[in-house]
Amino acid sequence: FNISVSTPNRVEGTPHYKAPEMDKDSKYMGREKVDMFAIGVMLYEYYTGELPKKGEHYAKNRRRGKFQWDVFIEPIEKKPEMPQVINDIIVKCMKLDPKERYRNCSELKSELIRAERSLRNDRSRKNAARNHF
Repeated sequence: FNISVSTPNRVEGTPHYKAPEMDKDSKYMGREKVDMFAIGVMLYEYYTGELPKKGEHYAKNRRRGKFQWDVFIEPIEKKPEMPQVINDIIVKCMKLDPKERYRNCSELKSELIRAERSLRNDRSRKNAARNHF
């Protein structure tokens, strides 16, 4: 983390994990926002088994002033069996507009803990229902 924001050479960092705002024509938003994108890519890779590929799986909108992906294949489209709550976390981490990502790693951590508890409770309910019959 943080290597992709070193100055003056902004070409450092691992290409697939580098946040889009690190492009030459984009405004730098801060290290946590850059790291948030990289975490989203790692989670994407973990749950789908592949890295999202720029242009193929996600591509920036080229029109000025518009902060959204023209193309973005959500992980759940590749792995429909994955929990929706995890998909939503990944999508938020990988938002094109850094302002739409989690504010910081503490906020992401809290969201992951909530998701884990929710998924654990869902499994417990399903097991209880199965045992009931």
